[in-house]
Amino acid sequence: MTSTGVKRKRSVSALLADIPPLKSIRFKSMESPHRSPTANLPNIDPRNPYTLFSLYISESDIQNIACSTNAYAEIQISRNSAIQLSIHGNGSQLLLQKSRPESSSFIQKLEPLYSNFHAACRKYYNPGSNLSIDEMMIRFFGRSKYTVKMPQKPIKQGYKVFGLGEQGYLWTFSMSNDNLRISTMFRTPGLTKTGSLVVELIERLPVFIQSSAALSSLQHSEQHLELNNSKEVAGYSIYMDNYFTSVALFHYLRKQGIGACGTTRPANLPPLLQELKNSGLSAHIPFNTLCIIPQNEVLCLGWKDNNIVLLLSTIHMPDSFVERVRKRPGLNSTNGPQIRRIFGDNWQKAVEIPTIIDDYNHNMNGIDLANQYRASYETHMPTNRTWLTILYWIIDHAIVNAYILHRLATTGTTGTTDTTISHVEFRRQLYIQLLEFSNPLPTTRSNPDLNHQRISLPSSQTCAWYYINYTKTRQYGRSLI
Repeated sequence: MTSTGVKRKRSVSALLADIPPLKSIRFKSMESPHRSPTANLPNIDPRNPYTLFSLYISESDIQNIACSTNAYAEIQISRNSAIQLSIHGNGSQLLLQKSRPESSSFIQKLEPLYSNFHAACRKYYNPGSNLSIDEMMIRFFGRSKYTVKMPQKPIKQGYKVFGLGEQGYLWTFSMSNDNLRISTMFRTPGLTKTGSLVVELIERLPVFIQSSAALSSLQHSEQHLELNNSKEVAGYSIYMDNYFTSVALFHYLRKQGIGACGTTRPANLPPLLQELKNSGLSAHIPFNTLCIIPQNEVLCLGWKDNNIVLLLSTIHMPDSFVERVRKRPGLNSTNGPQIRRIFGDNWQKAVEIPTIIDDYNHNMNGIDLANQYRASYETHMPTNRTWLTILYWIIDHAIVNAYILHRLATTGTTGTTDTTISHVEFRRQLYIQLLEFSNPLPTTRSNPDLNHQRISLPSSQTCAWYYINYTKTRQYGRSLI
C-alpha cells in the first residue's frame, strides 16, 4: 500500500511466483463421454429436401398462411408488394388465444406456426454430448418496443434470441427483448438472470441415460484414479461465452449432472486471476503461461495467448494438454511482436495448449454455424411489420435444420450411405419442389379493347403504335395509352 492508501501493482515476477504448480492442484472433474447426435426421422426419404423441410413447416402450416394471406389480398398492386402486404400467419380469431401469458402480440400472429416449428426442432434431432448456448439476432430496423440495439454485433438492431444448438442445428430457443426481459422468466435462486436463462434452456433437454458399456469403460479407466474413485458422468457438456458464465451457475449445473465450459469475466474469480487480468502487465507475461485455481468445485483458469484468457470448466483436468498447430499472429495484433518471437520465421507452429482451450474452440460454434448457414442464403426481406421478420427467420432455420438432418442421415449416422449434397444444392432442389405447388398466374391485359399485340421481329425496331401515341401525348399533353 502507498501512503495515500492506493494498492500498488505488483511486478510480473511477483505475480508469476504466486501461480500454484499444476502438480499441487487437486480437482475432480466430471467425466464427459463423447456422444454423436442422431436424426430422429420418421419413415421418410432423407434425400428429399421438401420432405425434410415439411417436418418443420408442414403443408397445413403453409396452407394456413396461404388462406390467411388470400383473405387479406384485396388491393391489386404489384405481385411482390401485394404478397408482402397481405401475408398473414393466421386468422384474426387466433389472436384472442393466448398460449403463453408472457407472449407478445406480434408472436401470437405467428401461431400456430411458431409453436409447431419450436416443437419440431426438438422432436427430430437427438442432441449429442457437446452443445453450445449463444445469442442470436433477427435483423429488424422498424419501430418496435421489443427490439434491442447491439452496435458491436454484425446485426446492429433487431430481436434478440437465445439459442441452444449443436453443429449448426438450432435445437431450442427463447425470445428476449427490452420489455419482456429475462427477469420475467423463472429465476433460479442464487443465479443471475442469464444463469437462470441457461437453466431454462437446459431443462428442455431429454434425460440422458448412461449405457452400461460406457459406465464399465469409465470404471476401468486408470487416468487420475486417485481423484476419480467416484466418477461423476456429465449427461451433456454445455459451452457458453462470458455473457452467461459464473462460478455459481457452473456449480449448480454440476449438481444437476450437467458439465459446462466457457469463457468468463474477472468478477467473482479468485483474486490472483483478477490481478492477472486487470494488472495491465499482459504484454510482459510469457506466452502459454497457465494459472489454475479451483473454486467451489469449478476449475478457474487463466491462460496467456495474445492476451489473458479466463475460462471456467467442470469437465477438464488441470494437467490435460493437447498439441495443435497455431498460426503466427500479425504484427498489429495484441502482443503480436512478443508472440511472433516464439514462431520465428515459421508462419505456423505446433504448440502444446490446454485441452480446455481446444475443446472450447471446437464446440462453442454450434449457434455460430447456424447463423452462418442462415446468412449465406437468407430469405429475409426489409419489412416494417414487427412479426414478419420473425417469419423469415423461422423459414431460414427450418431450411438449415432440414439440411443438418439430411447431412446426418446421408453420412452413415442413421444407417444410410448416400452422398450428401451441398447446402446450396439442397436449397436449389427445395425451391424447385416448392415452386411445383404454385399455379401460373393468368395473363390479363389492362385494356383488352386495344389492338396492340407483341410481335417478334428479326431486328430491333420502334413500335409504330407506341410511337404514334407517344407523339400525340407530347402534342396534347396527356397519355392516350
